[in-house]
Amino acid sequence: MSFWKDESGAVTVESVMWLGFMFFFVLSILDICVYFLNHGWAVRAMHQENREFIVGAYSDCNALETALNQRIQAISPSGASACDTYPERGSTFSTVTVTLASSEMGLGIVTYFLKDINISSTGFQTIEVPTAATTVKPPVVETDETTTTETVTDDSATTTSDGSTTIVSDVTEEA
Repeated sequence: MSFWKDESGAVTVESVMWLGFMFFFVLSILDICVYFLNHGWAVRAMHQENREFIVGAYSDCNALETALNQRIQAISPSGASACDTYPERGSTFSTVTVTLASSEMGLGIVTYFLKDINISSTGFQTIEVPTAATTVKPPVVETDETTTTETVTDDSATTTSDGSTTIVSDVTEEA
């Protein structure tokens, strides 16, 4: 009779049933955290390489793509990057896109179900040190030879003797 009244260990059955569910739940949270961590690293790598490109560290987009692909291959082996530059309104812009496979960025518990989903992130910045291929030259304004001009040292503008300001591409001092 004492065996039937003994309730020690009665919680063991319920805890074993819940243990598997809780273990899967915790691993799923960990998988999602690793996924977002890897995505953040890839986006940070994209921004760092794009910053180096806009200040002149890379000669062209191919050099940027090679360096960026080496960094993101550790996160997503099938990841790829693309770079493009284009002039607009007197400036040149750089666009870098990183495409990563979602199933490769996590532990494979929740991300296993994301096999056909690719994540793309794009960075867009103005090129600060343009190369010869991406330089957009401003129009040259010709001045009259009889007009006396003074060179302004802080920007590329000249002031004529009548007080008007003219913007030129190559400022020279005329007498």
